[in-house]
Amino acid sequence: MRNVGRPFFDMTGFTLLEVMAALAILGGAILIILQLFSGGLNLARKADEQTGIVLFAKEKMNELLLDNELREGEIKGAFEGSYKWVAFISPVKTDIEDPMIRSFKIELDVDDGIAKSSYRLSTLKTVLN
Repeated sequence: MRNVGRPFFDMTGFTLLEVMAALAILGGAILIILQLFSGGLNLARKADEQTGIVLFAKEKMNELLLDNELREGEIKGAFEGSYKWVAFISPVKTDIEDPMIRSFKIELDVDDGIAKSSYRLSTLKTVLN
């Protein structure tokens, strides 16, 4: 209830300028929070892509390691989606002089096909003839 005897300028409350300043601060805070949320989603998407590349690379490397008929050279292929891989297989000299034993270096490059992300695995394998 309003006091009839009080002057108009003595009334308590917020001025229009104060309300506008508070809304501007609130709007800025909401904008910053939305940008942080968007950045978090972007990082989660990139982490998911990297995880996919690592899993595809591990799968292909295990497949190459199980192959007992390895030959020197380059092998190319693709996974589902846009993931592509290239395996470089090269002989490695060892101290073992046995012609029945051959050693290979296997390098596997996997990328997402758009050149945003790539992953490289490298290992050695010994094969009996």
